[in-house]
Amino acid sequence: MKSGAGLSSLPLKVFALVMTVSFIVMTILGVVLAIKHGRSSRAAYYCLAFGVVFPLVFILVRAFA
Repeated sequence: MKSGAGLSSLPLKVFALVMTVSFIVMTILGVVLAIKHGRSSRAAYYCLAFGVVFPLVFILVRAFA
């Protein structure tokens, strides 16, 4: 950067932390809303399970392959 602040300055770290917390909160809120107000809570649970299991399978396949 021209000012010499670099990418590890305090304002950038705070901004990254705020974005991370916001992402986690919005994800949890989305799951809760899908379960409570969706047409089928079973479909919401299936999608949630698939979103957890599918990446884990790829991680395990990659780790043991």
